[in-house]
Amino acid sequence: MEMGDDQIESLVKAGLEKIYISCNGASAETYLKYHVGGDFDLVMGNMKRLVRKKREIPGCHTNLIWLFHIFKHNEHEVTTANDLAKKIGIKIKISKMRPDMGKEVFETTQRALERDLAWIPDNPEFAVVSTKQKKRIGCMLPWTETMINWDGSVLPCCAVYSEKYAFGNILENSFKEIWNNEMYIAARKEILGIKNDKQTICHICKSSGYLHGG
Repeated sequence: MEMGDDQIESLVKAGLEKIYISCNGASAETYLKYHVGGDFDLVMGNMKRLVRKKREIPGCHTNLIWLFHIFKHNEHEVTTANDLAKKIGIKIKISKMRPDMGKEVFETTQRALERDLAWIPDNPEFAVVSTKQKKRIGCMLPWTETMINWDGSVLPCCAVYSEKYAFGNILENSFKEIWNNEMYIAARKEILGIKNDKQTICHICKSSGYLHGG
């Protein structure tokens, strides 16, 4: 969907620290392999308009970042993507391949490998999931970041979507209350190996070997 001028302006003026634009391809061909049904030219157009609008607003400190996840089908486009980002005037973050988001915290590394083999880059430096991956021993995300969905549900990281696993709702309680509530406390205790009675999504992720652990 093409963003309206008022939407572009409101987004840039919202005072956000960062805005990520996910585009896993530097051409329409590679873009459509992951973003099925998408429109590469539309994404590029919206990205350019965001950059132009930011330049028009004095004192705007919002960082616009093109997020480029690497897969087998687009790893050859890393240089092209960097060059295109420089031409547009936007920062680019080249990010390693992710397993199937929404499933990754519920499964072992081996299961992810079996399912996502066709997507794993040939260059092992680009793959989060690898046959040589070492078992993670912890995760810092419940102390360092959070995610708030459109419906107000607060989740411990971007790998979890369902409100079923939410730690609270920002429309019902303040963030300060949620950040220190029993769900967050239980999750942090579990990661630290401290006995606790409440089960959270972090308990499940830990039992799977912290596939998405930070």
